Amino acid sequence: MAMPAATLDKTPPIQALSGLRFVMSLIVLACHYLPLIAVPPLLKTLLAQGSAAVNCFFMLSGFLLAYNYRDTLASGQLRWRDFMRMRLGRVFPVHLATLALVTPITLYLLDAYPALMARDLAMEVTQAQVAGSWLSNLLLVQVFIPHRLSHIWNGPSWSIGAELFFYLLLPFFARYVLARLNDVRSMARAAAVLFAIQVVAVIATALVIFLLSPPGKGMESRIYHVVYMSPLLRVWEFFLGCVLGTFFLHHQRQGVSPRLTAVLTQAKAHTWALVLVALVALLLALPSPRGFLAGVLQIFRWYVLYTPVCGLLILLLASRRSFVSRLLEHRWMVFMGEASYSLYMIHWLPCVLLVMYKRSGGELAAWWPYASMAGTLVAAVGLFQLVERPARKLLRPGAPAPVPGALLVGRAAE
Repeated sequence: MAMPAATLDKTPPIQALSGLRFVMSLIVLACHYLPLIAVPPLLKTLLAQGSAAVNCFFMLSGFLLAYNYRDTLASGQLRWRDFMRMRLGRVFPVHLATLALVTPITLYLLDAYPALMARDLAMEVTQAQVAGSWLSNLLLVQVFIPHRLSHIWNGPSWSIGAELFFYLLLPFFARYVLARLNDVRSMARAAAVLFAIQVVAVIATALVIFLLSPPGKGMESRIYHVVYMSPLLRVWEFFLGCVLGTFFLHHQRQGVSPRLTAVLTQAKAHTWALVLVALVALLLALPSPRGFLAGVLQIFRWYVLYTPVCGLLILLLASRRSFVSRLLEHRWMVFMGEASYSLYMIHWLPCVLLVMYKRSGGELAAWWPYASMAGTLVAAVGLFQLVERPARKLLRPGAPAPVPGALLVGRAAE
């Protein structure tokens, strides 16, 4: 039985974060289209770091879920099964719809480009293996299988599988960790510990794979599919987002120290902080020296280096003290932010067709990728209006209306 709206819907919406979600979805979209479009070198370097947007999605998901449900989860008012039913109702309808759309596309690619697919997968695939990989995608457990064959369907859905793993743990994390964070010092300590665990876990995992795997692309692919995609390594940024959401909720309700409050409430301070975030993001995206150091930095660029940057960005925009927040709160930005999950999940379909066509020797007209991206935005709105929104109402009878920005994608995330 779902909790009544009066119990769950206690926090005001943070609409700027919904707009942020749309911006991050656009970054992921542009990143995947990079092989098809011509952009200036600096912009290409920045967009090549689009995988870091998933880092922001995971942290944003944790932030908003803690902001909205920390109290009811920590107290046990919102039961684990009710919380999971709500989350599944948010992610599964669009997942099923996009998987249904991508299935004939992937089967066509396997049949039309067998040499390219076999080269990418480093293996000849059987019908049984294809069926098994499809089933793992249907159940969103492909994220636990470190092989590219598990991701030949709707590539971005791996992050939804990771999100489901996070959801499974969140009620327990809220009850046994977030419930004990009652002051700024304990929250700062928890955030530092979580980030340290993330750093150590990534280094240790990559080192083990490096030592145990023979050199070559197989090792590189294994590091990517484990270090970048494993929910066991990505959960720490989600938890860190939860701690930041708890801090923001605490600040709204009780305030913090006068000095910190002065920083949190000054528009000028927020503007300068956003400029600093932009500069740090630019520096992180710049090419690094070749060799072993470049490989290490690349692994850290996937999300570790961006974790503090994304956390600060979310806090700054949630405060609504800067002009950027006001831009993101525009009604069209908020609407597209609500549709960003659909955008994240559907953008892969036309993109992979164009990429495979180009790799097979086909010539693309310069305007095709841009027309495809524009069409994807329209299709995402349609998917949101025709599938996501109706399914949300159907599968959550009596539940509160979703807070704008509470759904990741991944979404990214949710």
